[in-house]
Amino acid sequence: MVNFTGVWFFDPEKSELQSPPPETSIFNITYCEQAFSLDRTHIVGGLPDRFTIELKLNGTEADINLRGVNITAKMYWEQDTLVCDMLLKQGKEEAVNIVKYSLLDEGETLVADEFFESCEYKHHNKWVFNKKAHEPV
Repeated sequence: MVNFTGVWFFDPEKSELQSPPPETSIFNITYCEQAFSLDRTHIVGGLPDRFTIELKLNGTEADINLRGVNITAKMYWEQDTLVCDMLLKQGKEEAVNIVKYSLLDEGETLVADEFFESCEYKHHNKWVFNKKAHEPV
């Protein structure tokens, strides 16, 4: 069974980004069969950029406002890949961001395959994250 739950650290050497990379990035994911919660922090220019989202996995749309950007997001399965499909609107400007999440290396590597397109920008980023090892009890 696929389980995305964990703390994931950005691996810039394995990632393939068309947009400028953050200095570091941490994904904290809580996953169950019905919901996906992501708390993402990029460090850019020494400053944190945080984004949090929680979505049901049945394609139900959720509306979010992030710093003046209205986001309509939904999440669903395509075989073993979890897809987050977002429409972003700010004024008359629109963008589409689709991220396909998958696990490799027996669940120790997270791949977030991102496709972003707006009037001004278009990029394809393959983000790779390594799972934080469990602390000894």
